[in-house]
Amino acid sequence: MKNLTNKIRLIIGLQNEGYYNDFRLSNETLQCIQNGSILNADDFEVERVHFLALGLKNESAVVIYAIASTLDGSTGILMIPYSVFTKGISIHLWSKLSAKLTIKDSPKRRATKRHKINHSKKAVGFYQSILHSTGQKLLS
Repeated sequence: MKNLTNKIRLIIGLQNEGYYNDFRLSNETLQCIQNGSILNADDFEVERVHFLALGLKNESAVVIYAIASTLDGSTGILMIPYSVFTKGISIHLWSKLSAKLTIKDSPKRRATKRHKINHSKKAVGFYQSILHSTGQKLLS
């Protein structure tokens, strides 16, 4: 709930700073919802980036961008799920959107990751012991 409140405050703050338009990712471009204009990766600049983790997994995180068009100077907000970066957008658009993105883990999230890594190592060891007992090898 706290992160949802943070997301709302962040969006309202950006709107108060003049980022009035809303953009959505449409194929390999950004589309302005208010006026329908299309921006290619070369037609906009990322002025600010905010990463908000909505849970312990990055899959539930969102990235909020403050966007400025280099064509007409209009500004706006693009909000996308973090998982977009793994779902096949063009390398040009991906590099533009990810250039200023940095993710800092909280101590709680780092502890969860360590637990998952240790759990994964145990699972691999378990499967290796089963395969070893049957004379097979684990593919890597």
